[in-house]
Amino acid sequence: MQKKYFFTKEYSSCPLNGLSPNEIKKAYSNELSKDKIGRQKYYKLLSKALGFNDWGDYQKAYSEKIIPFLKENDLTQYAPENEKNILKSEHGDVNFSYRQVSDRIFLSNNIPKKIFTGYDCKIDNFDYLHGGFPFKIGNKIFISSEKLDKNDLESFIQSDIYLDIKENHELDYLIHSFATWQGFKNLLGDTFILNNAKNKQHLNIEYWHEQGLANQEPYQEIGDVLHNQLKKLDKGWIEIIRFNENLVFLKANDGKYDYVFKNMRNELYNAEFGEYIKIKNIPSLLNEKHDFDRWLYFGFKDKNKKPKDIHPLDIWLERDEHLAEIEYYKNKPKESYPGIKKILKDYYIKENKYSYYRKSTNKIIDGFIALELGNKTLCISNLITLKDYAEFYLTKDENNQNYQKSRFNSLENLFSVNQENENAPISVTWYDAIAYCRYIENKYNVPTRLLFHDEYEMICPPLVNKEYSPTDINMNLNYVQNKLYTPSIADIRNELKFFYQDKQLASPPPSMHDFENVLMKLAKPLEFTENNGLIFCTNERFNEWTNEFRNGHSKFVSAKYYIDKNNWVLASSTMKYKYRKVGFRVCYELSKDSK
Repeated sequence: MQKKYFFTKEYSSCPLNGLSPNEIKKAYSNELSKDKIGRQKYYKLLSKALGFNDWGDYQKAYSEKIIPFLKENDLTQYAPENEKNILKSEHGDVNFSYRQVSDRIFLSNNIPKKIFTGYDCKIDNFDYLHGGFPFKIGNKIFISSEKLDKNDLESFIQSDIYLDIKENHELDYLIHSFATWQGFKNLLGDTFILNNAKNKQHLNIEYWHEQGLANQEPYQEIGDVLHNQLKKLDKGWIEIIRFNENLVFLKANDGKYDYVFKNMRNELYNAEFGEYIKIKNIPSLLNEKHDFDRWLYFGFKDKNKKPKDIHPLDIWLERDEHLAEIEYYKNKPKESYPGIKKILKDYYIKENKYSYYRKSTNKIIDGFIALELGNKTLCISNLITLKDYAEFYLTKDENNQNYQKSRFNSLENLFSVNQENENAPISVTWYDAIAYCRYIENKYNVPTRLLFHDEYEMICPPLVNKEYSPTDINMNLNYVQNKLYTPSIADIRNELKFFYQDKQLASPPPSMHDFENVLMKLAKPLEFTENNGLIFCTNERFNEWTNEFRNGHSKFVSAKYYIDKNNWVLASSTMKYKYRKVGFRVCYELSKDSK
């Protein structure tokens, strides 16, 4: 069953898969409380999404208006209760999403009376049933997958071979060319729509490299043929019945119904970082990657605005993707296709609908070292200490919240890996490290981040290559050459000791019950060396996080030995389970003007 969601100004997706007050009450999830959306607030927001003033107004309207409305319009059974999807044909040759239908109804100037979805129709493809072989009609050879003009198409769909296949398979509709069908299968044009428009506008969405949208003139007549075929069917059409300005019901011929509402979404908004860190704790440089995804889903920017002043931009996604494709191909691109998300973003930027403010700076913060790395200048901190982190951890923001209170429980415990004095480097998860970067960004108004793996290689000291051998530990080679060493269990025992319930364990514990409460402490003082004016920890079991991130994983590096760039690890872990302490340092790039 397709899901329905509405969104809030707190960047939250809320389920709305039933209209009765009892169903709505069951739909509330405690997950919403993370976004400060309590149960009563959820009811109120949902009511407004459906076009009502408040929850009391909605409950009254449901019994006094919605229930009678369903009966008056013979809307007899809610289709999703039987896992029925009235927006989809039996074989999936038509499959419109809730959002496609909602956007077409609420954001177009010509509201459809009906939409053809193929529901309860038996539809199949001529190419598949016939095998795609050439065939003869009169004196002409046809290949159905070819693009046919109006006259040839009409001859084809009246031919014995076409009609015989349709009759033999007891089909309601036989697709004459799947490629042509797919090109017209959109809710931008009028091919799959019944409305009051006198002149039907058909749109075949085919984009050709270095040309853009295919010439539409020949497609108008073909679209008319296809549209008139569909119009003759007595089923497969879904009637659009408006209830109010925000809520519309979709009715099938058999009385089954569904509904859509304005600005609805088909899926939850899942930020790549969302399960582990609040948006306010993400550095703007990392946030840029995800800001457009958020904007595309929610349609608003909240900078310097109170929630009550935020109004979402109506985004007709299907239309805008089409316009973005046209804009992209105007420039006759020679590079490989960058994907619809990049094309959409560029389109919205050009249309002045979307923008992202990029901070720049030419100041050097006390304690940061400026280093030339290729064509850029990076200001880099030393390792962040427990003392540094404690200041951030407890500092309250403008909402009187500190990171201690807003840190997600989905992250591993920091206490169990930080039992050292306040001047020791802090050990954290990757998400904790980037949250600290955002703290420094807010404090000094500089665009901060972690070092990338390649940048770390350029600034770290020469490494000690240890292909494990007690007699060969002093080979000073560069970072890339040093590929052979993997620390052993002996190194772990030498560097770390473990405690559980106030008792020291004899050896590093394997996976065990309550491992979270095992304390991991240093067995000896950390060792440091200086390079490029920066201090590096050279202990075997100490590492640093890098800025790389994908699918919930990041990378770490060492000032002691080479670590493979393809080594991705859980960003939500402190790496205690790998018997490592992982710290970090902060950096930011000086603007070109500062040089």
